[in-house]
Amino acid sequence: MFRCLCLAAFISLTHLPPACASDATQQAADIPENLSEMINRKDRLSIKSFPVDQLENSKDHYTWQPESLCYTDVLTGHEVWRMTSTPGLFNIYHNMMSAMPWSADGKRLAFISDRKTTAYHKEEGQRSWFLVNTDGRHLRPVIEGPAREYSHTPSFTWSPQMPDVYYEFARNRLGIKGLKQTDLYKSIVTDKEITKTLLLSFPDTQFSELVIGGISADGRKVIVTPWGGRWIYPATIYPEHLARLDVQNGYATYRNLDTRWGDTPAKYDHPHGMGLLADGAWLMLMPSGSHAHWRIKVLGSAPDGGSGYSYTPPATFGEQWPENTLNHWGGERDPFGCNYWSHGLLDPWGRHVLFSNTDAKPLGPGIWDMQRHRYVVSTFGGGAQHHSWSGYT
Repeated sequence: MFRCLCLAAFISLTHLPPACASDATQQAADIPENLSEMINRKDRLSIKSFPVDQLENSKDHYTWQPESLCYTDVLTGHEVWRMTSTPGLFNIYHNMMSAMPWSADGKRLAFISDRKTTAYHKEEGQRSWFLVNTDGRHLRPVIEGPAREYSHTPSFTWSPQMPDVYYEFARNRLGIKGLKQTDLYKSIVTDKEITKTLLLSFPDTQFSELVIGGISADGRKVIVTPWGGRWIYPATIYPEHLARLDVQNGYATYRNLDTRWGDTPAKYDHPHGMGLLADGAWLMLMPSGSHAHWRIKVLGSAPDGGSGYSYTPPATFGEQWPENTLNHWGGERDPFGCNYWSHGLLDPWGRHVLFSNTDAKPLGPGIWDMQRHRYVVSTFGGGAQHHSWSGYT
């Protein structure tokens, strides 16, 4: 980037409205800007982070635009954007373990930041959620959202299908009054504000949160757990007029899984991880204290509304499938033959799992077909452990 900035003959630079442009009414690509001004701006950003009171005010909806930096390489036509500049402060987006930072159409990005904001009072030591358009515009804190801070909201739950829509429980304990922490909201993002609509009320006995990866790929179903994750509330969220709890009282995350498979425990405290598959009819669950991965029917035949176990040899299961259990740690391995799914990530169709294959040589991410029960790729190598289906492709 530095080399490109120094070669004035090869670069066409652009203003970035609203706050960095001398004429905020112009479009970003309309105004060529001289190289000296861009380098001066870059130097200013590297020396200090702009004070909050100079960046934010209610008239521009608390936009932090002067942090952004953009240029266009005229040889390739590619735009290069730096969206944030906060020396010494964290800016983190989640792109692993089924947490997707991008809106459905790729227009917006959600991330957390250490920075302060005059838009609202931030709890001491907490990080705030920020939004930015992926063309570099409208960087701002999540002001009117049902949740503002990361500690209350471990992932940003965008709708996988509807642009500008995300879902979250109320968490503004020091902000907007009258919001119940067991109420789930549908929020719509524009370039100026967030509007939210109450979608579902969950039981008041415990605070609730959306599971990371707990929204189905078609955007119709979610699974919700209280803090601590020992209970599941399956729910329908789309279409809105059919929004409901699919099991009114929910059911325990603990299922009567068969202990013959790998180190599946007879009783576990809570799931180490779980997420919905495809249309939300199935979820993947890894019991705490084990290495076992199970595919489990969300609505099953058990008395509490959850799944029940059945098995007919040699490899026919009903509502609970031990998709990845090994005898390394005890018991029998599953009938299918895949190695341990370290950091397993499900694709949106519920067919493939991308995981770190630590038994492969060379170790690295591999892909397993859950329908045909066979490898697509045993390992790509490279040793990676954290990864994602970023583009859902």
